[in-house]
Amino acid sequence: LETKVLALKPDLVVVYDGYNDLYYASAPKWDGTSPSVQSAKEVMREINSRQISSVVNQTTQVAMKNSEFLSTLNLLYIAWVVKQQANTPTEFQPSAITVYQQNLKRMEVISKNDDINLVFVLQPILTSDSKILMTEERIVLDRLDEPRKRVITYYPQLTNFFKKSARENTNATFLDYTNVFQSSSEHLYYDLVHYSPQGNQIIADRLTNDLVEIIKQKQGASK
Repeated sequence: LETKVLALKPDLVVVYDGYNDLYYASAPKWDGTSPSVQSAKEVMREINSRQISSVVNQTTQVAMKNSEFLSTLNLLYIAWVVKQQANTPTEFQPSAITVYQQNLKRMEVISKNDDINLVFVLQPILTSDSKILMTEERIVLDRLDEPRKRVITYYPQLTNFFKKSARENTNATFLDYTNVFQSSSEHLYYDLVHYSPQGNQIIADRLTNDLVEIIKQKQGASK
C-alpha cells in the first residue's frame, strides 16, 4: 500500500485476503516480525532482492537445460529440501493473528490520511460447513496436510476480528465473504482456497454489487 499503491492516488482500494496470512503463520521460518513496522526503504529492498533472485533462478534454469550434471545436482538438492521440510515441525504461531490485526489497522490509518476508501474482504475457504460439499470437495478436505488443517482451525478467529472491526470502524468497510457459497451445491473449490470459474463469478458479482453500494454511500455522504 505504501510503496506502490499510494503513488497511483486511488479513490478506492480493495484488500482481499485471509488465507495466506494464516498459512504463512505455520511456515517453519515464521519469525513473528510484523511487516507493518518495516520502513518503506526496507520493503523496497526486499522487493529488489526478490527481483535479483528471480534473475538468478532464470539463469540457473538455462544452465541446467544444457548440463545433465547440473540438472541431476538440482534434483538431488530439491529432494534434500523436501526431506528437510518434512522433518521440520510446523506449529501455528498465534501471534500471526496479532500481526494481521496490526497490518489492517495501519492500512486504515494510511487510507484515512490519504482520503482513500478502503475495503477489506475476508475470503471464503473450504470447510465442512462452508457450503453443500460435492464429492471432489470432500476429497480435498480429507487430504489436507497439517498446516492447512490449522488454517481451518484458526480461521474463525480472523472472522471474529473482522466482524468486530466492522462494528467499530468508520474509516474502512469490512466485507465478510466466508459464507458466500453457503447455499450453493455446485463444485466451486479446486482446493482449500482456489475456486472454479463459477466460484470466481459468484465472488465477482457479489463484490461488484457491494462496491457499487459503497461508492453510492460515499458519494451521498459527501454531498
